[in-house]
Amino acid sequence: EVGIYDSVPNLLKNSIDCDSLVYYRVFVKAPSNVEYYVKPEATGTGDGSSWKDAMSAETFAKYLPLSESSTFYVAEGTYKPIYDENLRKPSNLKALCYVVSGNTTIIGGFPIDAKKNPRSNPEKYNTIFDGEGDHEGIIMFRLYGSLSLSGIKLRGSGYNNFGAIMTFNDNLRLNIDNSVFYENN
Repeated sequence: EVGIYDSVPNLLKNSIDCDSLVYYRVFVKAPSNVEYYVKPEATGTGDGSSWKDAMSAETFAKYLPLSESSTFYVAEGTYKPIYDENLRKPSNLKALCYVVSGNTTIIGGFPIDAKKNPRSNPEKYNTIFDGEGDHEGIIMFRLYGSLSLSGIKLRGSGYNNFGAIMTFNDNLRLNIDNSVFYENN
């Protein structure tokens, strides 16, 4: 299953009868060049292969940093990051973020009951990535790859507005089309 797995053990034997136990961190990446469908709650098989089998917001947060050259179609609803940049659930909620490591496109504005081939309509169907509330002041995206956003509303907090996007490589591309940044006062 796609994810990051800590403490995967391996017993190493050598010729002088001295064994070593080594623990690895294993990354299982998502397939490249795939289109995924996302709803706040999983439907059908939850594998993201269609609107009928849409992945959940939590699965989306797990797949995003482990996907290369993928497109995510996101239905209306409010989405909050649940992992830190190491795909761990942190105790410090300001560490929460979505991580992008590949060339990723996220398109919002689809109805929650989307069927085959709906059109994005962000004015009617609000897809909100929320950086406020219990984890006020978070950085919404950490970019290690290129990101294209369309039809997404990025919401920060009124008092301590979040830094919406932080990049870590000068060669990254960020394209924001038909998306809105706003504060919720």
